[in-house]
Amino acid sequence: MPSQTQYENLLMLNSTTLQCPCHNISIPYKHFITINNTFHQVCSSDFVKEKWIDFLFIGGKWRNYDRVDLRSRGAAYFDLLSALCKISKITISNAIEQFLDDVFISATVVSESEFNMHMNVIINQFKTNTPARFSRDLQLLRDSTHGNAFISGYFLNWYWWINYDIDDVTVPTGVVTLKNGCSCGTQKDCITNAGIYDSNSGIQHFEIPGWNIGCSVIETLLHSTFECFYNQTCLDILNYYIRTIPPISYEKVNITAMNSTIKSRFETNTIINDIIDNLFIEQWEINVSYATFYQQCSPTCCSYSISKRNNFFYIISRILGLCGGFTAILKIVVPHSINLMLKIRNRCFRHTAISFAYSCA
Repeated sequence: MPSQTQYENLLMLNSTTLQCPCHNISIPYKHFITINNTFHQVCSSDFVKEKWIDFLFIGGKWRNYDRVDLRSRGAAYFDLLSALCKISKITISNAIEQFLDDVFISATVVSESEFNMHMNVIINQFKTNTPARFSRDLQLLRDSTHGNAFISGYFLNWYWWINYDIDDVTVPTGVVTLKNGCSCGTQKDCITNAGIYDSNSGIQHFEIPGWNIGCSVIETLLHSTFECFYNQTCLDILNYYIRTIPPISYEKVNITAMNSTIKSRFETNTIINDIIDNLFIEQWEINVSYATFYQQCSPTCCSYSISKRNNFFYIISRILGLCGGFTAILKIVVPHSINLMLKIRNRCFRHTAISFAYSCA
């Protein structure tokens, strides 16, 4: 088997005619490609852990709080965030496994530049298509939830009357309409700022920067940002108000803000929908080894053809050869031509003679 160095040297000299048939013409990507990912730090932060979700849940008495109050309902938002992080990782893992099981088919060895160009196209398609499929599925879920008018259990899109003393009763409902006239009955993107509110007076004690309440749990999450959760001061203030504003007070929980100095492709005020559309992926770590591909291809031999330029002696010999050919042709053609001409002349002579004799008579 010719080595890779030998192949590359031959390729430099005979790039157009070099042929090195592969012993293995079908090679799985996993033999020469490795793929790893770095995910957004939120997926490993305190905000997807039980201690934060349980702290926000506050016994599940969400009816005691305003619709735009983060307490109690906030547990649903961050529980969904935690689930989406897990689903994203599973989706990526399955997609990578399926991609690496695909095969690269080539009957002959291809050059490193051609190989890299081809693999760049394939890998870029994979990096684009995998998040796009996930985003389409998520969008279908959002459209189905809104289109079928599913009622949120947290009074996010519809209000309904509850009487715990009656088991069987018709429940009147009313659509949630914001102050700007946006109705959750007809639109799914109605949002308003979230905060901490006094349940008795309705006074807002703290507005959470970047967090917006939508017409469902998923719309709330997707229309919000992590702006406050990158800021420890903002987080400490939020923690304080959650514990001290009536009707229920709870002990402090130690929560650490995300690190805004860590290099990220997403800004601190990026809409969460954009982060999820990219499957929380910060960076793709993809390594493609041409050397491994060459070893897997394992060519047994190489062949090439050489075209030589015609030199002076070769040209002279060809001319002489042509002359010889013309001579042979003339040897055949000339005698026949002479004979034909003689026959024509003799025939014309006899015709003249006969005409003359007739005239004399």
